[in-house]
Amino acid sequence: MVVRSQEVPVCKTIGKRVNDPRLKFATALHIDDLSPEILATVFKVINFECKPQVARRAPPRDIITLSHVSKRWREISVHLQTLWGSDLPCTSMDWTKLCLERCQTALFSFGLDYELFDASEEYYDAACLVFRHLSRAKAVQILEIPNLELAAPRSDDTKLWEFFAGLQQCASENIIELQIHMSEDDIFSVPFDLSLLFGPAVFPRIQSLTLWNIISPFNSSCHVFSHSLLSLQIEDSCAWQSVDEMIEVLRCVPFLEYFVHGTPEDMPDLRSHLFSPTISHMYPPRCVPLKHLKYLGLLGEELLVHHLVLFSYLDFPSNTVLILEGSRRAFSDDDGDKLTWESIKDLIEMAKTCLQKHFQPVTASGSFYPALRFREESLSMASTPIQLQAHGSSPATDVLPEKLTFGVPYIEVRDGRLEVGQSGNRLLDLYTLLPFLTRAITLLFYEDITQFTAERLEALTSVRRLIFTDIAPAIAFTAFCDAHDKVIFPNLERLELSFIASEGILGAESYLKVAEIFARRWGKTLRSVALEHTFFVEGEEAVVAGFKERLGDERVHVIYSEDDEQAGEGMDGNGDGNGDENEGAEAETDGSEQSRMKDDDGEP
Repeated sequence: MVVRSQEVPVCKTIGKRVNDPRLKFATALHIDDLSPEILATVFKVINFECKPQVARRAPPRDIITLSHVSKRWREISVHLQTLWGSDLPCTSMDWTKLCLERCQTALFSFGLDYELFDASEEYYDAACLVFRHLSRAKAVQILEIPNLELAAPRSDDTKLWEFFAGLQQCASENIIELQIHMSEDDIFSVPFDLSLLFGPAVFPRIQSLTLWNIISPFNSSCHVFSHSLLSLQIEDSCAWQSVDEMIEVLRCVPFLEYFVHGTPEDMPDLRSHLFSPTISHMYPPRCVPLKHLKYLGLLGEELLVHHLVLFSYLDFPSNTVLILEGSRRAFSDDDGDKLTWESIKDLIEMAKTCLQKHFQPVTASGSFYPALRFREESLSMASTPIQLQAHGSSPATDVLPEKLTFGVPYIEVRDGRLEVGQSGNRLLDLYTLLPFLTRAITLLFYEDITQFTAERLEALTSVRRLIFTDIAPAIAFTAFCDAHDKVIFPNLERLELSFIASEGILGAESYLKVAEIFARRWGKTLRSVALEHTFFVEGEEAVVAGFKERLGDERVHVIYSEDDEQAGEGMDGNGDGNGDENEGAEAETDGSEQSRMKDDDGEP
């Protein structure tokens, strides 16, 4: 291996000598000639990139990676204690002993799987050995804890009591990271006090806390919500039972940079244990200052109202990444859900006001998202924000988040018509009244356009480009427009339509009906119609000819490849010389968005 400039990836040339013109002025060294400190860094990068499968009795992954790339691995590993303190205990007693011998003074990471602790004698012995050194643990991860057994431990359960006694050895002042995962077998069984594990404790240096499948009492003597906390994940868990408790807990962590709350999956049982979404009589909205927050993830398909309440009491920067998921599928008593429209309308009004205040810097600057995506009961940004500065305003920096997702109400389709009640419309008003959303010029519709009432799209008057990734949302949208005398997208110029049919095989008449309605409603403004995946429809040539007949042969083109698509982009021309303020935004949505604006969502 050679030492290379930053432009040349190191990990891809392990064990190789490479002739590269970029190394002309670099000093070429073999990997074994590097200093121990540099080698340790290289090993950690390789370990992160490769993640090799490790046998049960193998050494820790850092060590096994080290042995694969350097002849000096024994010498280096003996002197670098941090390589031996990655995850203790190991599944092998011998390797656990060796790790503790090599890592005699440095802080280490403790990761215990309770199922293994209970089932494997070797793992149990290794864990008991590590318990004696827990005062040096900097990171603690405990998996698969049996909630019911901890809540009412049997006096004859020796292993469980040794587990309790072992964890009491943790020196909470050293712990930087803490993860507690309850077993899925006992999901939401009984409240669990973390003091059972750590005793009355304060964690003055903790920076990262993850709670999973835990109902924690608010008045616990184990104070994990420390002033030093930077990352907080409360997933499938309940850390407070009321809005006031929520506010008091979050006021204790003012330096949070990363905050996730809710559930990544649809779990109706969670709602019965969560706090009641109500307006606090003790605290005003936006009373929890989180000025350092960079990411806020409020997750859960059924938790939209809960998360609107949580959002309303937080005060954080407008450019914080915001994922506010969830939908109100029904305001009924189904599944024990007692929320009704009457009971939450005041909450919605509070959330609307807080959203407007939160994004006031965006409104003042004139910044906006040029493209929006509608899919899976959500509305999200689909391209880079346009950052502007309003006349007379201060030199504003970035005010829009790099990623934004809002949940929208679930709207059923009955007898071919969109059904949405007053509650759904009022919830949608939360978002359609925000200028940085309504100024969008490009809209992407995925399979679930029927989950978003088309009536609310009237607010998006700047739209000039529609993209449908499936014929089903196009059929639903055009059917709605045909049945209602409403002006939607008066400036529409470009239509991009995929003939993929996720709902099954459709006849040619379904496709041609879409063409007829677009011709009737937007025939005067449309300049370009791009058809993609036309081979999905039976009688492809006849359907394409039907589109050209109804919309004009000069407007319609079929995309078979990226070259065809770029040629189609050129059909639009530049044109009209009107100097529209959105021209810059349209250019923004072109380029990377040209290839059908593929889904670019990704978790941080």
